[in-house]
Amino acid sequence: MKENIKLTAKITGKTALKWVFIFATGNLITLITFLIALFSIIELAGGGHGSIIALFVGLLSTNFFAFLLIFGAPIFIILYFIIANKISIQNAIYLLWEGKLGDYISSKVGNMTRTLTQKEG
Repeated sequence: MKENIKLTAKITGKTALKWVFIFATGNLITLITFLIALFSIIELAGGGHGSIIALFVGLLSTNFFAFLLIFGAPIFIILYFIIANKISIQNAIYLLWEGKLGDYISSKVGNMTRTLTQKEG
């Protein structure tokens, strides 16, 4: 029992660390490039208040990739969350398979396939 708890804690720790690393790295890179793009095109905003429309149109017409980065940053955060979840789940399954559970799953799947193939029709 104690060994199972240690294995579960190890898998959970590695998976959580990988999730945090992927999510934080992606958001940090997006933040840095967002700020660089924002400060390099700030002259397109013009002066005064309410110039977000001028920035939007100016970016769309002059620098499409900066436009995509600045106005797509919230979407990128959601994508980093989804990718981090996918990779952490894959990592947890892999670590479970490499641990004690791999033989157990193989035997159960083997028994199920043997029962299904022995039935007629």
